[in-house]
Parts: sequence; structure tokens; C-alpha cells
Amino acid sequence: MHLLSVLTAFTIHASLNSAACTRDLLQKSLDSFTAKFNGAGSAPTVAPNVKISQNNILLTSLNSSAWANTTSLYSAFKIIAIDTEICSIARFMLGKQKSENGTEAPAIMSVRIKTTETGEWTELEILNALKGSHAFFKPDAYSNPAPPLWSTPIAGNLSRSELQRIANLYPSGIQAGDGSAIPQGDTCPRIENGVQTTTTCTKGLIAFKQIVRERRWVADTVSGVVLGAFYFDKPASRGLTYGLWLNEYFKIEGGKMVGIQAAMKELGGVPFKDVWGDGTGTG
Repeated sequence: MHLLSVLTAFTIHASLNSAACTRDLLQKSLDSFTAKFNGAGSAPTVAPNVKISQNNILLTSLNSSAWANTTSLYSAFKIIAIDTEICSIARFMLGKQKSENGTEAPAIMSVRIKTTETGEWTELEILNALKGSHAFFKPDAYSNPAPPLWSTPIAGNLSRSELQRIANLYPSGIQAGDGSAIPQGDTCPRIENGVQTTTTCTKGLIAFKQIVRERRWVADTVSGVVLGAFYFDKPASRGLTYGLWLNEYFKIEGGKMVGIQAAMKELGGVPFKDVWGDGTGTG
């Protein structure tokens, strides 16, 4: 009887904990990141042991990040993924940032935030791409706002694990040089830093065959939007002195991939070491 009581209490506690991380809580946590860009003066609430990185460099404080340099949003374009199962939220956005000489310039940004059940940040990961970060950089090419596709709830009931499985078929296809296993809708445009590179998610991947490492995920079971954080290991695959760091947002409808939006930046350093450790969902 005592064991049953303990197990029951544990089950109730676990259920309450998982239920405590709601979409509303995560959205408010993300809003606290962007409030400054809209003229609000309050700073986000961070846990004492918060871990922050930007472009795979660990930072000591939020004030050392692009958050501090961003003065406003460059446009209303945004893509959001809310993952209540892992208490995380991600957003693709365009910011206007101060440069070292005091002028302002557009930035393509992606942020991943993990919180406690009370909304304190425990993790903040930023990909911040500026002009020169990659040959592709066209912030003015983004629609304003984002197409409704990215915020429209999906029909059906795909689980988080199923969304992640489908999204993971894309980097696995890049790694294999074969996209035949990727389920694609009628069309699947891929846009990289504002540049549309293709209308398909499945064809021509042999030309981009390379090792894809450090796969991390934020999967939204309501919108069908999945963030995948990846490193294209060009040094190991092609002998280059730089790799490509990407945050790719996938839209999945009816079990099929229908769009990809990628924020990306070239990163030097060989061999590459991810400051967040080995990702999940590799292979």
C-alpha cells in the first residue's frame, strides 16, 4: 500500500509538472525577449544558472548578446515553435541592430529559449546572422508578415516524436545525399537567409551531401512547425576550414513537409565543438 501511495504521488507530481509548462507561459517568456524591441523597459527573468550562447560562443550575460544590441524589429516576419513537452520555445525573426560604429543594420535572428515551469530562462541559444555571415543575406526579401502557412494550426494529431521524426528526415537526407525518404507536399520551398534556393525538399540533395551534426529540436504539435538546430560539417566532409551553423524551421502538414525557412551563418574553427554538447536525433 505504501509503495502504491508513493507511485501515485509521483505520478500526480509528474503530471502537474508537465502540465505546468503551458503554451501561454512559453509565449510570455518569448515576449519578454522581444519586449525591449517594442520599447518596453523590462528585462527577461533568467535563472541564476542560465546558460547563454550566440553563434556557438558561450556568453556570461544577456547584455553580451545580440539582445542588447537589437533596437527594434526590422519587420513583422516571424515563425514560432512552442514545445510544451520540453518547456521550450523558438522564434525566427528579423532585428535591427547597432553596429560598432553606431549605425544600425538588419539581422536575421533565431532564438531558442528553455524555461522552468515558472518562466525563468535556463537556456538561451541565439543564431545571429549579419551581412557577411553568409553569401546569402537578403532581409528585405522576407514577406511582412510571414505567410499564414507558418501560423495556421494543422489538422490531425501528430505527436512531438512524429514531427521530430519527419523533420529529421531532411538533415538525414542531406547526410545521405538522397531525399527519397522525405515525405513532401505538393510544394516545399526552401528559403535560406531570405534567398529561395529551391521549391523541393527532396531533389538534388546529392550535390549537398555532407555530415549533419548536433541536431536539436523544438516541435510544435499545434502549428506543425519544427525547429532543427544543425551543423553542416564541411571540414570533415569536404576538407574546408569552416562549417555552416543553421536553424531550420520546417512546416509539416498531414505528415508531409511543405516549407523550410533557414537562418544560417558560417562558423570557423576546426574541429567544431558544440557548446551545448551532442545533439539528439542524429543519424
